[in-house]
Amino acid sequence: MRHPSYTGVLLAFLGLALSLHNLLSIFLIMVPITVALLHRMNVEEQALLRALGERYTSYMARTKRLCHFCIDRPVYGGAAPHWRAASRCARVWPMECPFNQEREPQYYGDYLGIDRLLELQKPLSLREGKLIAHDEMLFIIVHQAYELWFKQIRHELEACGEVLSKPAADDDGPDMNVVVHRLKRIVEIWKLLNHQVDVLETMTPLDFLEFRELLHGASGFQSKQFRQIEAALGLRMENRFRPEYYKHTELGGFNKSDFEQVSEFEKAPSLLQMVERWLARAPFFDQSFWSEWEEAQNGAGAAERPAFWSRYRELFAGSLSERDDRADLLGKFDDIFFGQGWGDFSAAALRSALFIMLYRDEPLFRLPFALLNALIEIDEQLATFRYRHLQMVRRMIGTRVGTGGSSGEQYLQGAVNKNYVFKELAGVITFLIERRNLPALPDRLHKALRFSWAEA
Repeated sequence: MRHPSYTGVLLAFLGLALSLHNLLSIFLIMVPITVALLHRMNVEEQALLRALGERYTSYMARTKRLCHFCIDRPVYGGAAPHWRAASRCARVWPMECPFNQEREPQYYGDYLGIDRLLELQKPLSLREGKLIAHDEMLFIIVHQAYELWFKQIRHELEACGEVLSKPAADDDGPDMNVVVHRLKRIVEIWKLLNHQVDVLETMTPLDFLEFRELLHGASGFQSKQFRQIEAALGLRMENRFRPEYYKHTELGGFNKSDFEQVSEFEKAPSLLQMVERWLARAPFFDQSFWSEWEEAQNGAGAAERPAFWSRYRELFAGSLSERDDRADLLGKFDDIFFGQGWGDFSAAALRSALFIMLYRDEPLFRLPFALLNALIEIDEQLATFRYRHLQMVRRMIGTRVGTGGSSGEQYLQGAVNKNYVFKELAGVITFLIERRNLPALPDRLHKALRFSWAEA
């Protein structure tokens, strides 16, 4: 039966009516209840028909509404149902849930599209069914594997952006935990991609020369997904080494379609921009937290900065050794944290980043610190990726020009040195002091950064 709960309700009211030993009470109780329940069943079944269509129609044809012998299934001939008399000898069909109908079992090769995937390797040195350059197959598979992993990295970055683009991200909520988890996954993927170079380097320079000239015009610069990853992270065109190599449609550059797609993609907010806004709106420098700070000294706070930062600057100056350029570092401290900021990060955002790194052991700072650390790790892995590529090019072609027309080793060396995304976050580490010398936080802020179970 489709509505066992309603059958139970009717039986309960019938029992109540019979207990009164009065035919009138049976009529007065059962008729309104039955009419109301039948109306409710009609409404529910019409809604299910609209949602499930043929699946629910098939289910209705094999089941009864309330019981097998008193009321038969409804037959919808139009907008409203009409009823057929029940038959005691009607066939009883087994109960089947329309939400869990049996599906065709999946097959590994079909689900993953293995046959299509294995047809995508098209070596240019294949002649009459024979592969002239044996290692060209390795070259193709490694680079196709790169592109598959690039797709996964883009997938993870898009999900992170959906959370960080919100006007107010919960710093200790489940969404932020998911962002950190996915960023750490990206770190592990980059580690894997860097290890793939080891496999590619089993190809010797002579093996590569067997098919290198066939690749004329093709270049890693043309990886649309890699450029989209760089843009999604926040590597702006003007911050690249030799930016003219990246955005053109000449030999070695993009085709027109990819050029337009990459250009459009670069207009979207980057992860760097979203993280900068998230840091800049951090609330822990609200004056209400610091009004009774015990370490605030008379006159210690300059007019342009809170007392905490005046005190911290003194502690930072005291932590410098004779080997450090004291005047240069203190000048940078003032400019970065209370002047124009650094790179694409505002001074307010960098103050928040430094504060999080200093007090990373506070419970509510553990996730924000993990997020910042994951971004720095991604940058490190990207730098390693570029360096491994540089080393491989040196090993394979020496100082010759790349197949796409670039200067090869010379260009790659410049990219290794300059193409960083989060170098300012990593640079904040310059201004840390020893944990034992950190100023004690005000009680109100200290409590706000902890889980106060006992005070609930």
